[in-house]
Amino acid sequence: MGEITNPGKFTALGPAIAQVKADHPGDYSSPLWGTKNTEHMKNLGFVIGYEDRTKRQWFRIDYDPSPTKALHINWEQDTNDQMGRKTRLKECYLVRPHILQPEDEMYTWWRSFTLHHCTELPPEISEAMGGKTVWRGAFWT
Repeated sequence: MGEITNPGKFTALGPAIAQVKADHPGDYSSPLWGTKNTEHMKNLGFVIGYEDRTKRQWFRIDYDPSPTKALHINWEQDTNDQMGRKTRLKECYLVRPHILQPEDEMYTWWRSFTLHHCTELPPEISEAMGGKTVWRGAFWT
């Protein structure tokens, strides 16, 4: 199944996240840690969203340089179809903040929520970061 775009108009991440939670209720209490460190995506070691492990659903804050996407929230859920095959549902919530650099809004959110969970860094993430374990407010050392 393809991605659908939520019709809501959001100018900040907070209201968009609230709408994600209203549309897809769950216990989003587990931090979703970034695992990518590529040329185009560097979220390794940041909390990029939250997941509900019981319902196998999560949301993450993301940025795509494409003007049709830009700053957005992806909500996803793994399910099984009638034949028992794994499928993934996906909905995109576009956010158009009133700032010049919307990508900065994403990084600010990532840093802020990483601060809330910096003592919970999973060992596999720390290992992927070369053993870094001390959060300095904007980066790990």
